[in-house]
Amino acid sequence: MNPRILAVAAAAALCLGLTTTALAQNPVDGLPDEPGKELILRSCTMCHSAAQIVYKPRAPEDWTDLIGRMVDRGAALTPEEQDAVYAYLVKNFGAKPAVAAEGAAKGSSSR
Repeated sequence: MNPRILAVAAAAALCLGLTTTALAQNPVDGLPDEPGKELILRSCTMCHSAAQIVYKPRAPEDWTDLIGRMVDRGAALTPEEQDAVYAYLVKNFGAKPAVAAEGAAKGSSSR
């Protein structure tokens, strides 16, 4: 397989992490109908399926890195569009913080 295609596919997969926002998702593509979706469909799904994009939640810094890698590999996004894609991905497919859950568990066991 062409390394460039593989890299773009991996980046697109990272662009959309799977979360539990199923109620707001379009059943056809799995993407919530919110601002930024059209950019994802236009720029990311040129090389990747929506399923590849949404399979794993990512931390905000991971989305930043991934978007940068995809742009470096040819994703046609202006800086403003990159910001919109980032906001969409973090809101809809961002990793849930584990720190709050850990703190709650520690607090309850210390009583």
